[in-house]
Amino acid sequence: MQVSSNSWLLSRAACSTVLILTLVGCDNSAAAGGAGFEPVAAGAKVTNYVLVIRMRPEAPEKYFRQARAAYAVCTAIAKQIKHEVTPFPVLKQDFFTERTTYASDGELTMVRRISYDLDVRNMTPENGCELRLVKLWSTGLTGKGKVRSGDLDMDGQVHLVEAEAPPDEPVRASLLASRPQSKRINDVPLKCTVEGDCIVDPTVALVKQGFRPVLAGYRVDDIAAHGTALIVEPISLTVGKPIDPAIFSVEKGE
Repeated sequence: MQVSSNSWLLSRAACSTVLILTLVGCDNSAAAGGAGFEPVAAGAKVTNYVLVIRMRPEAPEKYFRQARAAYAVCTAIAKQIKHEVTPFPVLKQDFFTERTTYASDGELTMVRRISYDLDVRNMTPENGCELRLVKLWSTGLTGKGKVRSGDLDMDGQVHLVEAEAPPDEPVRASLLASRPQSKRINDVPLKCTVEGDCIVDPTVALVKQGFRPVLAGYRVDDIAAHGTALIVEPISLTVGKPIDPAIFSVEKGE
């Protein structure tokens, strides 16, 4: 019996490639110079920054819905064949499923994700429905004409990928104009839509991937997929301070 622990998290085998696409921008709806592609509104700043965002389940005890359902079936069979079972991992109230750090010194831009997933490859009745909560990481870096990325998979192997970087592109002004509401979360200034999708206030720092501002706050209410709502919120923002070059290593996850 095997089951994907959570469809929300990216496949680790493709993680490096996905990070590269994320860094350079994957939205093909408007090519540079095409209709609707306009420079960002005046006043937006591109400067040194370190932004940390966290994704957390609103009810940790309900998270990993699909894995919990498969685990219940597995344990029922294991009891019938009189096998001891491994307890399902207990998720604390401060558990987060993903923490993302965005950093830039004006030349290099980094995206680093620390995430948690369940390794369910040995979750069979004969193995006592064994499963492990695993910490994973992936780091992507763009700058100096290159896009480099690395990720750690469930087997503890680090994978590195390098590619040519496309030219940087301006942010479309329409993407910023649709967020008229001001808000602060953990003292991070945000501009939000009426639905609550937020980006860092671009007059403070323009945090972007490709030509898209980074979504720094929103809510996912897909209970069927996750068992609980997922909340994405900024944790901290540092602007205009020197950045330790060591942060830009793609060979590590911290």
